Amino acid sequence: MGNVESANFSLDNKNALVTGASKGLGEQIALELLQKGVNVIGTSRTGPPESFQPYIEQGRASYELGDLARESDRVIKDIYEKHQGFEIFVNNAGAFSPDYFTHLDSAKVQGDIELDLVVPLLLHKGWFGLYNKLYPNAKAPELSVNICSISSFYAWPGGTAYQAAKTGLSAAVAGFRSMQGYLNERATDDVKRQIGPSANLSTRFVAIYPDNVATGLIARAQQDSLYKVEGAALPTDIVVQTVLQAIDGKGKFGEYDDIAILVNPRDPQTHEQLEGVYRAFIPIDVETHRPDFGQRILEKIADEGSQLQSIDFDKTGN
Repeated sequence: MGNVESANFSLDNKNALVTGASKGLGEQIALELLQKGVNVIGTSRTGPPESFQPYIEQGRASYELGDLARESDRVIKDIYEKHQGFEIFVNNAGAFSPDYFTHLDSAKVQGDIELDLVVPLLLHKGWFGLYNKLYPNAKAPELSVNICSISSFYAWPGGTAYQAAKTGLSAAVAGFRSMQGYLNERATDDVKRQIGPSANLSTRFVAIYPDNVATGLIARAQQDSLYKVEGAALPTDIVVQTVLQAIDGKGKFGEYDDIAILVNPRDPQTHEQLEGVYRAFIPIDVETHRPDFGQRILEKIADEGSQLQSIDFDKTGN
C-alpha cells in the first residue's frame, strides 16, 4: 500500500531531478512536470533537448550534463550547490541490451548493471547524504519515482542482465521503504543522530513497471543481437501519464506505490488471457515487504488495437 503522505502531496513550487531527460520518456515526463509548475533539473550525457529551451530561458529548467555511470557523485553535488537539492527524483535513465546471455558482450552486461542498478543506488545515496550534510539549508527528499520494468516479474530469454538489474532496482526500492520505516518507528535516538536528519524523513518511494515501450530504445539496442523482441509496445504517453498520476497520488495511486503497465496480461485469479492495456496495482506482502505480483489488481485503460504500436525493427526502428 502507498504512503499516507501521498494523499497530501503538492507539486506547488517543487523541484524535480529527471534523469535521461534528453529524449523519450525522460523528456516527456520532464515537460509534463514543467507544465504543472514544477521546476525541473534534467540530466543526461547529451542535451538539453530543444524542448527545454523556453523553460531554461524562463529560469524554470536547468540541465546537468554528465555520464551518470561515471559521475553520479559530481552531478548530485553540482545540483545541491546550484539548487540546494530537490524534492522529487524521477529515476528514468537506463540501459537495455537484449540478447542471449552467452552471446552478450561483457561490456553490455556491465553497462546494464551499472546504469539500471548501481547508478540509482548511488544517486539516492548522494541525495540523502547531501541533505544530511546541508540540513537545514537543503530541500527535503519527498518523492522518489523509479522506472523499473515488467522484467522484474516475467523472465524472458534475451533479458538476463537487464532483468537482473531491474529486479535489483525493485528490491532496492523495497529496501529504501523498509529502512525508512525502521528508522521512523524503531531506531534509537542515537542511531538517528548518527545517520542525520534524513532519519526523520517520510520520503515516498514509487516503482513503475512498464511492458515494452515504443521509444526506439529496443530497436537501437538489439541491432547486433541474436535475440529479437517481438510483439506490441506501449505508446509513451500511457507510461508518462501513469508516472504523473503516481506522482499526484490520488485514488488508487495514493494506495499503491507499485504499479505495472501490461499488454494482454492474464487475469491473476482465472489465468484467462485478456486483451488490451491494463494497469496493475500491486500490494505489498506483509511478510517479505516486497511487491506481491500474484495479488495484482487489474484496471483496463485501453483496447489493444487503438493504443498499441507493433515493434518493427526493419523499418523505422521505433
